[in-house]
Amino acid sequence: MDDCLRLLTFGYRTAPPRHQSMHATLEWGYRLLSQLEQSILSRLSVFPASFTLREAATAAADPRHSEREISDKVLGLVAKSLIMADPQGAEVRLRLPETTRSYARTKLAESGERDTSCRRQAA
Repeated sequence: MDDCLRLLTFGYRTAPPRHQSMHATLEWGYRLLSQLEQSILSRLSVFPASFTLREAATAAADPRHSEREISDKVLGLVAKSLIMADPQGAEVRLRLPETTRSYARTKLAESGERDTSCRRQAA
C-alpha cells in the first residue's frame, strides 16, 4: 500500500482520460489549480495526520504571499474537496485524504521543496 495511486491506474478505455485512473483524475484537478494552490497542496502533504488552519499557513508559508492569503487558499482547497475539514471540539482540524496526500507528496518531491517543507512542518 506504499504506492496506493499505482494500484488505481486502470479504468474503462472508453472513459475520458481524466476518468480512467485515480492518478489521472488527480493530475487533471491539480492542473486546474493556480500555481500558489499547487504549492500549498504539495507543502501540506508533509502532515501525516490532521492539522489546524494556522499550522497549514505556517507549513505552506511563502514570502511572496501574506499569511491571510495562504489561509484563504487553504480554505479554497477545502471548498474544492482536496482538503477535508473535520470539526473536533472548538477547532476545526484539516487533513488530506490519503490518495491526495500521496499524489501531493510526489509533486513536492518533484519541486525540490521536500526537505524545506519537512523542516517547516517539524518546527
